[in-house]
Amino acid sequence: MPSSDIADRIGISPTSASFHLKELDRTGLLIATRQGRFIRYAIHVEAMRKLLTYLTEDCCQGQPDLCGSTIKATRKVCTSKEGCK
Repeated sequence: MPSSDIADRIGISPTSASFHLKELDRTGLLIATRQGRFIRYAIHVEAMRKLLTYLTEDCCQGQPDLCGSTIKATRKVCTSKEGCK
């Protein structure tokens, strides 16, 4: 998805979105692909799975309830390879 579309959906300026998306790409959580003058971003599924696993197992001490409802809900999806395809 182009950064401008992401910015519109989450309600921030395109400049802010580009800055944050570039940083997420640099960390390996996103994959950036240039198409003409646009850069499209996609989630790097395996990297996101590893991050969520770390947050739920290490940070939350194996208790997703400690990390909040969002982490608890995503853990069900991203611990299964079929769920994250």
